[in-house]
Amino acid sequence: MEHEEESHIQFLDVIKTCKQYNINTILLDEGDEADEICSLCDQYGLYIIKNLGGKGYVQDMSDEDKWEDELTKTVFKYKNHPSIMMWSLTGEIEDSIKMIRHIKMADYSRPIYTDSEKIHYYDQAIRLKKSMVSDQEIINEEAKDLYAGSILGSYSTGYDEHTLGIENSILDDKSNPTSFAYEVKKSYECIQILPKDIIRGIFIIKNTCDIGELKAYTLNWEILEDGMVIKKGQLSETALSMHDEVEVQIDYDMKQVLENAWYHININLVTSEEVWWAPENHVLAWAQYRIPYKIPGKKKKTLSRHLRVRNRKLKVEVIGDNFEIIVDKLKGHIRSAEFDKLEYLLSPIRMYISYQGERLEPTKVKEVCVQEEDGIASIEIIRRCPPLKGHITTTYSIGADGSAMIMHRIRSSNKDIKVGMVLEIPEQFNDLSWFGKGPHNTYQEQNNGAKEGLYYCKLGYDNEYGQHKSGVRWAALTDGDGEGILIESCRNIPLVIESKLCDAGEHILQQSLEKAQKMVAVDVMCSHEAKQHIFDTDRTDEEIYAFVIKRVI
Repeated sequence: MEHEEESHIQFLDVIKTCKQYNINTILLDEGDEADEICSLCDQYGLYIIKNLGGKGYVQDMSDEDKWEDELTKTVFKYKNHPSIMMWSLTGEIEDSIKMIRHIKMADYSRPIYTDSEKIHYYDQAIRLKKSMVSDQEIINEEAKDLYAGSILGSYSTGYDEHTLGIENSILDDKSNPTSFAYEVKKSYECIQILPKDIIRGIFIIKNTCDIGELKAYTLNWEILEDGMVIKKGQLSETALSMHDEVEVQIDYDMKQVLENAWYHININLVTSEEVWWAPENHVLAWAQYRIPYKIPGKKKKTLSRHLRVRNRKLKVEVIGDNFEIIVDKLKGHIRSAEFDKLEYLLSPIRMYISYQGERLEPTKVKEVCVQEEDGIASIEIIRRCPPLKGHITTTYSIGADGSAMIMHRIRSSNKDIKVGMVLEIPEQFNDLSWFGKGPHNTYQEQNNGAKEGLYYCKLGYDNEYGQHKSGVRWAALTDGDGEGILIESCRNIPLVIESKLCDAGEHILQQSLEKAQKMVAVDVMCSHEAKQHIFDTDRTDEEIYAFVIKRVI
């Protein structure tokens, strides 16, 4: 009895999670608890695609009469559940038509989903892709309306975050929402929020699929300055019939706008009060737009700090008032970064190129050029990476404050590449704060369900895959006193950052370390947007990847 009660609570939690993430349909396999799940979906209003088996199911039935009988019994067992919207046959089945006919004899009222390539489009069988509605090539509006829209992957606790959402599950093994869950939630929102004039604060709100006319919800807004909320308010009542739209205007009243600051407007549809599946102010739908304020920049004052550059045979030393940065001329890495006599790097900052699923490191240095001008040391290093059939030019521009802009220029006939660098820093720098997509893990291919904002988390050993963040404008890894390393994007090119607290020697590019037992491994990659030629360059065939690393105190 106690086990049944625990199962009931667990399944109800799953249904609540589905409701919270705009999911109204689940794919259900056979199991001991399938009947209870169907009953709960009947009660709480979720649709079910009931799986009747596939290739393995048929192979287990050696006697043809036996499997026909079992198939018919299963259909009769569940057919009276109103939550079941269709039956499902998955996998390649030798005699799919025969199975479909037996299902139809038991229940002619429901369609049958099959992924078998042998089945053409019949009136007794349909083929729908289990994917998000944002891909217009996969599912059309007519099918969406007919079958309630949210035809999704099944609920499972076997999700592997490291596979970038391949398993299409909404919860991980700790019952936390996955990045896929946020993507699904964003794709199946019940309203659309479209900009008409962002500067004047005019937007179009359209009710796409809420039959309750949005009466149970409230629309609020907030203005963000560099990820921090500085203003917020609530829109007047906007009851809308399904498919109707209304124009609204938000008065920003921005009397002062900071130079170089990023401003965003968030518009949220939230629950007006607590409901059985969500608390008050639970966000069902949202939209975020950058407010394109243009403030004329001021001329930067030239730093008067003292900077010395020593161009030695095997290394270049750049020395400032309180720092020393060493660049290895043999391998082209930043080998050391010391501030106030404290070493910030456990190993050299290594560049890598991701190409055809492999991580490649450039070969030895061909040429080094060192210059100093206007208080900035410039170290240009030319290397080759044979698989790319081209050369790589890395420029370290080190300022008098110890900041280092790292720019990679790549000329190659191979365009399907990604460029990144790996830092290994002391384990005390395990407080991660960032301005970018969040707060959950996001990836280049999976970040539409995340807002830009200012977020924080602490790296720990309990997360074996670490933190994955995309759309990052800057990220800081600091200790308890706020001292550490800041990584900034250049020219507003967003970064992808992976950080992880781990044992020394565990990271993919980590060499043996005797002194440090623990470390923070940071993987910094320029996003695909870096391939747009937005830097000033004489070579139009160059792709440029760049970011800045500096000390923060």
